[in-house]
Amino acid sequence: MAQAQDPTQHPDYPEHRVRTEEEQSFHDHVIELLVERLQQEGPMEIRTNPGHLHQNAIVLEEEGEEREFYPDVFAVTGDEVTAICEVETPSTTHESSVAQWRDYAAIGATFLLIVPEEEAETAARLLQENGIPCQGILTYQLAPVAAEGE
Repeated sequence: MAQAQDPTQHPDYPEHRVRTEEEQSFHDHVIELLVERLQQEGPMEIRTNPGHLHQNAIVLEEEGEEREFYPDVFAVTGDEVTAICEVETPSTTHESSVAQWRDYAAIGATFLLIVPEEEAETAARLLQENGIPCQGILTYQLAPVAAEGE
């Protein structure tokens, strides 16, 4: 069963910046759109971890101990994780996310980073400076939401 996490601190990476409620809502919407896109690419199981929930883990054994990872979106074919997608927002495309990206890239699946268009250069720089292999940076645009009646 999924467990709710303290929204004021990232549950696995204490240095990771925490999103505002508005950013988190947008982040979760991007996850939904990403799932729709991945489902069009062929047969695979897609698992997600939106919001502050830990509902789908990637479990790896490291030095005799199990470690759980909760990327935003990951694809599984058979019993193999084939792709990991991490969605960032303006406030989390930052040095504080590097440890998490490094862990996800080290899992051995295709690692994709999804960032706002205006943060693509920052993400690329952080990946390069920290030697993190990433098979692609996908971008999205933050669009203002029109109020009802406009």
